Amino acid sequence: MNGKTVASVGALLITLFVLAATMIATMSWLANRTSVSVVPSATPALSDAFTIVTSRETTAVPEPTVAPTRTPVPYNSNSMMYLVFAGFDLSPGFGPLNDRTLDALERIRGENDTSQVRVIIESLRNYFAVDIINAAVETLEVLTAQTEFGDDWKAWSEWVGRRRDEYPVPSEYGEWKINYLRQIDGRFGAFLSPALGSKSDVDLTEIEWGGVVPDGIPPLENPPNTGADDPGADYLEDDERVIGVSINGEHRAYPLRIVNAHELVNDVLGGEPLSLTW
Repeated sequence: MNGKTVASVGALLITLFVLAATMIATMSWLANRTSVSVVPSATPALSDAFTIVTSRETTAVPEPTVAPTRTPVPYNSNSMMYLVFAGFDLSPGFGPLNDRTLDALERIRGENDTSQVRVIIESLRNYFAVDIINAAVETLEVLTAQTEFGDDWKAWSEWVGRRRDEYPVPSEYGEWKINYLRQIDGRFGAFLSPALGSKSDVDLTEIEWGGVVPDGIPPLENPPNTGADDPGADYLEDDERVIGVSINGEHRAYPLRIVNAHELVNDVLGGEPLSLTW
């Protein structure tokens, strides 16, 4: 290495040293300029007061809770029918529907609403919860002073059927009756809706569901017949019960053992259409 090279290297090192010192000095100056001094508050009391005032201004004060008041619903016999029994999909069983019906029966007792007697009797056959059945029977006994029928809805129905004037139904009983029968089969609504007219002679309180839907039991349509002396009539006993019909000189006997299974016979006798029920 010659003298010129050594001089160049020395100059480079000196230059780098100067640059490093300059950078260190600059960084120290910047650090001092950006540091924040924490100065203790000279008036801590005012600071606390400001904090308290600010807290009071920004914190919402809850208003006292006022318990809601329940306005008693006026008693309505028509509405009460739908609480006693609204239909098979809404019939009482467990939970809220059960409680709703229990409350309705209790209120009926309290109001001594005898117009609900028929409604409860017809609903009794559709109840299956024991507490509802017991409450319905209790209500019937309170309203009628009768205690011998228990939960026998058929006995209750026969009893009240002989006392039509004593136990009139609510004004919208017809709509209620058709509403629940329509849920069994929609055709009941078509059959019975004309009975709501003022000119109808049909008393809906006398109609009871027989346990089957329309046409659930097929009728006898123009059944074959045979003469009394023909061999085909040998199955009849001498004391066989029959329904005898005579029209325009033509006579026919319909054996009850056959009619009973169908309940309805549609036939033509003496040239006239005939419908026979049993």
